Amino acid sequence: MLRFSGGRFIRYTTRDGLPSDAIGPIDSDAAGNVWIGTTHGLARFSEGRFASYGMREGLPGNIIDH
Repeated sequence: MLRFSGGRFIRYTTRDGLPSDAIGPIDSDAAGNVWIGTTHGLARFSEGRFASYGMREGLPGNIIDH
């Protein structure tokens, strides 16, 4: 995932906390969180950190495609 901040692109990968480097849909919410669908669950990006959600957290599956 790439994020444009401070006039440059910043790259985020699984080393930064994304559940997978294969990402799908991306959306944001009113609180400023960025939600990223991946092949290994859902990630929430907030304040420079990721929180991951998958089947263990109650999702019906790990592949988020829409």
